[in-house]
Amino acid sequence: AMVLRVFPWLAFEAPHVAVMREGTSAHALELAARPKTHVAFVSSRLGHYMPVAKSFAGIIARLDPARFEVTIVNMDDADVSAALQASPSVETIFNAHAATPRQVADALAGLELDVVVFLEHTMVQSVHFIAMGRHAPVQAVTWGHPTTSGLDTIDDFVGQDVENLAADARYTEANLIRFETAGIYFERPELPVPGTGPTRHDFGIAETANVYLCPQTLFKIHPMMDPLFRDILRGDPDG
Repeated sequence: AMVLRVFPWLAFEAPHVAVMREGTSAHALELAARPKTHVAFVSSRLGHYMPVAKSFAGIIARLDPARFEVTIVNMDDADVSAALQASPSVETIFNAHAATPRQVADALAGLELDVVVFLEHTMVQSVHFIAMGRHAPVQAVTWGHPTTSGLDTIDDFVGQDVENLAADARYTEANLIRFETAGIYFERPELPVPGTGPTRHDFGIAETANVYLCPQTLFKIHPMMDPLFRDILRGDPDG
């Protein structure tokens, strides 16, 4: 609310949204009759090395091109993943890292979208600012950055139907949509040919030792996890 008081233009609404809401004009009927759902994915983390891309690029790239016309709004200065660049569903990749939120809003309005999905809306300010506007009749966030948006422009939160989401509805003002799975398509990594990669000897690890790996960036490992690592190693003499 404070941001909108200072920058009221962030509460932008694409002209076609009102047309589709009204629903009876010739243009509204034309939009409703389109054979494909026009959807945009807005993200600053779709480079090939980014976790958000590794989680979501595969499933976006495999959306049925007969049913979906996809636009990628890339808020990062790196290229999006190769899977998205090669996807037959992706009609447009809009590299918007140097654009203002209003320029992005105007570009999205020109697409007359049905759905906009913000993959990690609170990770980067520019993405969050864009989410303050109404660019499509349906707008959603997902667990790329699983916090409540605090925005009345977000209609749906796309999550997964697992036990630890039982209380999610208490923390989001959006409609909670639960997939039976995590809703991702993770590309199978290319493993090195046996005998060509690093060995245990290269790292000073005994052949009989059990190796535990926490493959996470260091700044995301909280000091409260240290006792967990300690107890695991204390419980395994060969760890």
